[in-house]
Amino acid sequence: MRTKMDLIWFSEQQQLWQALPLSERIRLVQNFIVALQREPEWNTLSKTLDAGLHSEATIRSLLQAQIQQAETLFGESLLLPGVTGESNELYCVGRGITLLVATEHSSLSGLLLAVQGALLCGNSVLLWLDQRWFKLQSLMKKSWQVSVSLPVLVSLYADQQEETLMTESLLEGAIYLGTETGARQFNRQLAQRDGSIITPVVETDPMNLPVLSRSDFLLRLVTERTRTINLTAIGGNASLMEQGVSRY
Repeated sequence: MRTKMDLIWFSEQQQLWQALPLSERIRLVQNFIVALQREPEWNTLSKTLDAGLHSEATIRSLLQAQIQQAETLFGESLLLPGVTGESNELYCVGRGITLLVATEHSSLSGLLLAVQGALLCGNSVLLWLDQRWFKLQSLMKKSWQVSVSLPVLVSLYADQQEETLMTESLLEGAIYLGTETGARQFNRQLAQRDGSIITPVVETDPMNLPVLSRSDFLLRLVTERTRTINLTAIGGNASLMEQGVSRY
């Protein structure tokens, strides 16, 4: 992501990803996780990176619970009452390009939950990982390419610090995995940007994951929208619509 055009292209890929049904995004992300865990280096690497914080069974359980949360929250749109008889449908879409920063003070399970959650919500993800994650980063890139055709999970190179992206207006979301001190600095950097206001999702407890394991984590990665269809008073509304259209 070296130029503005790169980010525009990445935003376009995100829109294609968002357009997929939730069930399809779940299937593709699960394929990616399975492919990742089948890599020969996975077992050794996972034990090294997680340092005994979480077992393989625990990681699988956390990821599956998050998928169930996504199905509950976003599986069906919510019909809202219409005071004039109109149909109001509430649904959620991904915020857009999301920067995910994982420092040396984060856990493997936390990183996987953050990646999976952002993707399930329909976002594209820019990964900026501490050097301790570089081997995993390579495996994730390989597993994603063999599992999913859309390039919505991209790793930044070592010379591309996340600070260079924080001023970009196309950036719509941020997740930070690290210490409280680092999180405050990260938040201050985001606050100085000229684009839309971004409140980052911050996880500072790599063991208990009190933020990433909650269902409202997913809600912080989406934007609510309402689709309204009004079929009442057809004659009057049609006349108003005709008048409005005729002016343009």
